[in-house]
Amino acid sequence: MLNKNSISRLLLACAFVATSSLGYGQLIEGHYGEFAVPNNYDGGVRANEGFFCTFNALFWQLPTPKNGIVGNAGVAGSQVFWNSEKDSTYTTPDQTWQDGETYNPDIGRTYLGTAVVSGQLNSWNADTFSDNWATGQKYTFGFMNGHWGWDCQIFTITGSSNMYGRGVQVGFDDKAGFLMGYVLLEGDEDNSAPARYQLKGNERLGVSFAQARMFNEIQTWGVEFNLLHRNHATSIGIFEFGLGVRYMKWDERFGFNGYYDYYTIYDEDGAETTQRISWGVLDNSRWTARGENNLIGPQLGVRWFRQTGRFSLALSGKFLAAYNAQRVNLSGVLGSLNPNGYIDGTDGYGETYYQGQIPPYGLTVTSRKETFNEFTPMVEFGVNMNFQITRKFSVELGWTGIYAMDMLRPMGMVDYTLSPGSIMGVFAEANRENVFVHGFNVGLLFNR
Repeated sequence: MLNKNSISRLLLACAFVATSSLGYGQLIEGHYGEFAVPNNYDGGVRANEGFFCTFNALFWQLPTPKNGIVGNAGVAGSQVFWNSEKDSTYTTPDQTWQDGETYNPDIGRTYLGTAVVSGQLNSWNADTFSDNWATGQKYTFGFMNGHWGWDCQIFTITGSSNMYGRGVQVGFDDKAGFLMGYVLLEGDEDNSAPARYQLKGNERLGVSFAQARMFNEIQTWGVEFNLLHRNHATSIGIFEFGLGVRYMKWDERFGFNGYYDYYTIYDEDGAETTQRISWGVLDNSRWTARGENNLIGPQLGVRWFRQTGRFSLALSGKFLAAYNAQRVNLSGVLGSLNPNGYIDGTDGYGETYYQGQIPPYGLTVTSRKETFNEFTPMVEFGVNMNFQITRKFSVELGWTGIYAMDMLRPMGMVDYTLSPGSIMGVFAEANRENVFVHGFNVGLLFNR
């Protein structure tokens, strides 16, 4: 299958052969330095013929997903168990020791931390991202002779969006009860045994990451081949009609990383020690969803252009009726526990231990690989302005917009459900989202 490296090699080979065989004689004669002299043909300017090729640098806006929540939508607002990390003295017998010893009012123990109950939120969604501008390349080469000709176009572009945050909450639909547990709070210096703070026994633990990052990466490229028919020049311009085949690949990767907060201590010898703070139930979690769209199908196109002196204006439109072979992969891990069975740490400032049902070293996200077959119509519009430097060379500046329906975007397909037989999953019905890509191009045109 073609990739960006093979595309580059193909273009270099084609350019070498074309310029060597078709342009050598004219290079010797010095025709490349001639100025363009517009001539009239049937009331309009005659279009150039022969071999042509262009190179354009792209500056396009790649759209971030429009659908998707980091967390299960139905969990938002549900009651969960937190620790607020405030100093407090408990003086009621509602607390018991980890080993089952009940509260003794004559001892009067003080604990670091206050266990509270509040609602679970989903801090991030697709709207958190902003569309990003990315750079790429587009290559076009072809041949015209009279009314008939052909062209081949190849483009490639890559971009990414990133989001960083603190205190990011993610709500999981915990059908298996993995997040049921209680909070252990450290005692004072006189009696440092941890205490279990009970409300009604085991409670559902809230999921919040002291630090978090999510990202969305897009890589798209395509190749098309068209047979062209050009009509006679008229006073209003020239029309070209194209019939061909087009392939476009749209790869997208959505990911989330959630981890604890920490600070670094240096001793007298300069040795570095990392202390964890702001514990969370599923610290060191990460998951990634990869989506692929493979579009292939017949394409119809039309192009109108008109030249006035050294300037020309071109408008183009294309329609692709594509078969779209889609695939999505989900993988990752939830939580990273220490060997003692406590979730995320046994030392550091404001120690808090969460005792729950998550096994040591976390839960592996159930690997998911789903495929779909969709019909994806796509339209493309373009506007280009050219300025002829010489008879053979022109510079061009333009805008392109592409609108594709029913594309797979992985962010909106992640299911944050923890069930007995499956850790997270994929929403199969969420594989159809419309995409609009647009941006500018600037390049150089050579016409033999």
